[in-house]
Amino acid sequence: NYFLTFSLLEIVDISLHEDKLYTLSIGGEISCWDLSLRDVITKIQDDGNYKPTKIKASKDGKYIATGSYSGIVNLYSSFN
Repeated sequence: NYFLTFSLLEIVDISLHEDKLYTLSIGGEISCWDLSLRDVITKIQDDGNYKPTKIKASKDGKYIATGSYSGIVNLYSSFN
């Protein structure tokens, strides 16, 4: 079991791929957690994403997609 410390009130959605956990905050910050280290290894700002609602890692882990209430979808190369 992994124990991570972050405020669930700020997290909109999560996505898991292998040993990486991706979180999307209400402010549009994407964090990549390394579960083996139990720490954040990368953070980026999801610019232009008004009221973020979803985050999803692709099956192969190469891409991260975020969605918003307004219908905007942003696609990023994975942080691996």
